[in-house]
Amino acid sequence: MERLKALRTQRGLLQKEVAEKIGVDRTTYVKYEKGSSDPNFEILQRLADYFNVTVDYLLGYKGRSEMSDLFKHSLRKALERIDNYGDLTEPEAKADYTEAMGYAESQYVLTIDEIFRASDIVGESIDDMLSEDFKPGMREGIKESPDEEKTASEDLMNEQIMTFVRKLPEEQKILLLSLLQTTVERNQGMLPSVQMSTSGEGTKFERQYRTW
Repeated sequence: MERLKALRTQRGLLQKEVAEKIGVDRTTYVKYEKGSSDPNFEILQRLADYFNVTVDYLLGYKGRSEMSDLFKHSLRKALERIDNYGDLTEPEAKADYTEAMGYAESQYVLTIDEIFRASDIVGESIDDMLSEDFKPGMREGIKESPDEEKTASEDLMNEQIMTFVRKLPEEQKILLLSLLQTTVERNQGMLPSVQMSTSGEGTKFERQYRTW
């Protein structure tokens, strides 16, 4: 983890000092810096708290502020499309539009719940809206399955997933959104893929580097 080493050296700390603060031995910590071993989420959170950064920053992802700004930029595009082609005569639709515009023009970093809410209002997926080449309605050209039962089943599954995500603790929502952003960047050829698997020892991040 290149950023972990940089944070330590910037503060003039020894590897042993950081290891003691987060509750691991020096040998284990050295492996974290070299990338030969990945800390589980609990250790990642300790490191983030100790260095006063976010977990996604340690992992090399874009910061929440950058993601929030990118999302708000895409949200403004989606709202402009609704303003030009949508129907805002219904009070509920107008209220939703006003709410989403408030998120788009806000001066603070959006929370995960606000991002989910805004994407739901404009009817766009979060992964599309976190893409720098986002265009509103970009998925409308994709043909849906003629099987209505399958479509209904997929809608139900998506709703169950959204319900599950909303119940997650804030730090896990942040990590999930960071992984989603990384997936978008990976698909654009900007980052190596990152897989997350769960074992009895906790969450482990395994990197599989792309052959260029």
